[in-house]
Amino acid sequence: MRSITMPRLRVLPILLIASTCLNILLEKRVADLNGLVQHLKSDGTLRAGSKVSDFSAFDIQRGSTTRVACTGTDQPTILYVFSPTCKWCSRNLRNLENIRAVSAQTRGRYRLIGLSLSQDGLSDYVRTANLDFPIYSQLDPNTVIVYKLGATPQTIVVSPGGTVTNVWKGAYVDDVQAEVERVLSVRLPGLAAVVASVSTQPGGTHRSSAPLSRGREVAS
Repeated sequence: MRSITMPRLRVLPILLIASTCLNILLEKRVADLNGLVQHLKSDGTLRAGSKVSDFSAFDIQRGSTTRVACTGTDQPTILYVFSPTCKWCSRNLRNLENIRAVSAQTRGRYRLIGLSLSQDGLSDYVRTANLDFPIYSQLDPNTVIVYKLGATPQTIVVSPGGTVTNVWKGAYVDDVQAEVERVLSVRLPGLAAVVASVSTQPGGTHRSSAPLSRGREVAS
């Protein structure tokens, strides 16, 4: 029987150390994955009282990346989070009238900022919607996580000190509209009772109407 030589004996401790390090890395990876799973299972809604910070984003009016201030400002900040491809945003076109009303009636008291989570059709959307406040896109992934952005539309109010005071998800209907009006001291036109849909059928164009949902529906 062949005996183990000295060089092989020197290799064994190295292999043992390498195996131990690999096990530690694997355990850490498992712990990280478990943490991510728990995070995904947890409530992904930004809550009042949460602290947020300034962030970088692309200013579509200026065509450059800039720093968006939400702390140390002289007025509270309203972040209107939307997406040009959001079906709920598009279906409830009158919600844009609400946003324009917020812009007009809070000017001088709040800073209204639009955050688009998608660049698809953004320029046309902003032009067609006639939005008269700063619009930013290309948000850093960390900003999306910190602000827990996802479902649209969403409205976030941040105090000059960087504390979230209000979060509203969905279009401004029912109790959401009432709370927005109360907190921001505005009067909103609300949403239309029906939405018209146009479809082409044999023999011409057919127009039908369907009631809008009265819930807090949002699209992700």
